Amino acid sequence: MGKIIAICLSEKKGTEKMVVEKGVLIENFGLENDAHAGNWHRQISLLEVEKINDFNIRGGNVDFGAFGENLIVQGIDLKNLAVGSQLKIGNDSVIEITQKGKQCHHHCQIYHRVGDCIMPREGVFGKVLVGGIIAPKDNIEILHSNITLEACVESFSEAKIAMKNGANRIELCENLSVGGTTPSYGTIKKSRELPVPCFVMIRPRGGNFSYSEDEIEIMNSDIIMCKELGVLGIVLGVLNNENEIDYPLLKNLIELAKPMSITFHKAIDEVSNPLMDIPKLIELGVDRILTSGKQNKAFEGKDLLNQMIKKADNKIKILVCGGVTKENLIEIQSLIPNNEYHGKKIV
Repeated sequence: MGKIIAICLSEKKGTEKMVVEKGVLIENFGLENDAHAGNWHRQISLLEVEKINDFNIRGGNVDFGAFGENLIVQGIDLKNLAVGSQLKIGNDSVIEITQKGKQCHHHCQIYHRVGDCIMPREGVFGKVLVGGIIAPKDNIEILHSNITLEACVESFSEAKIAMKNGANRIELCENLSVGGTTPSYGTIKKSRELPVPCFVMIRPRGGNFSYSEDEIEIMNSDIIMCKELGVLGIVLGVLNNENEIDYPLLKNLIELAKPMSITFHKAIDEVSNPLMDIPKLIELGVDRILTSGKQNKAFEGKDLLNQMIKKADNKIKILVCGGVTKENLIEIQSLIPNNEYHGKKIV
């Protein structure tokens, strides 16, 4: 359960929003008297107060509404809400999440002043399903939380098709025949136009997950590129020559990648006991682990996958993969109850 901290409106696009005492949500329109309301999919925007506070601690010095956000909320983990999830506000109002993050075509005044803006990566957008009057301190609860269906694709056109078919997150790669490598600059940039999050593979080549100094330099450059393009998350995995997680290198890559979301990919299935690594990955700030339970198929790895989900204890996401398709998803869900699934043919 969360709550509204502040409500912000602006009468003109391109201006900062101002805090108001209450708001009127109008079905399939947005907030009354707000310039960004209308019959489209981004009728209302939300931002966590914690994100604004963190930004100010880093020298942002911004007031509520500075990022163009309508609702500042507390106690709701917007980052991990899938597109299609529904939030109830107060007694009656309901909004549906339609987009996470946004592409920033022109850097705003905040970015030019402090070199960063959190709205493109932390902002969440929605449409109003049920209207009503809302005010600060109103409760917000998750009425319906969509399961995340992450489609693994190797082109922008495939990403568009997957999204149209129901994927609410994309893993963007090239060369899936070798397990996926980092896509091109142009593909990554274009993916920011999509309303669903696109997580980018950071992998300089196929093969094993132990990298040379030159390859690590390439990974560092690709991570920096993704940050500059406003990518919401990256997917990576690094091991040493003994097939153990290379924690010193991983720590450096995570520090470089902040504040992007981090998925540790199927390199985890190469280690001897993934259960032992879950607490360490949590401590480093990894957000999710992509795994098929050390087997080729999720069906075969179901016992370990269920153990990993239990061990994760909602402190880190387990992203189930391994032959997950739209045809067998229901059966896999029954065997491996979870909130996130991944596959090339998942939709």
